[in-house]
Amino acid sequence: MAIGRVGADQLARLEKLLEECGREGLYRVVLIHHPPKLIDPRSAWRKLTDGKRFRAAIERFGAELILHGH
Repeated sequence: MAIGRVGADQLARLEKLLEECGREGLYRVVLIHHPPKLIDPRSAWRKLTDGKRFRAAIERFGAELILHGH
């Protein structure tokens, strides 16, 4: 199985960094191992367990580019 999570501490740091960098007008690139959205809803093999919270942070604070593995 390829399951991961960001966790509350990292999500809080991510939100802070996205907000600060956005305020400075910087180009924000987020690199994450697991896809932020479930690629195949029928599969439990590849997912980010707190992907919904991760996506909410991106929607709230913004990012110009998100790169992920898998």
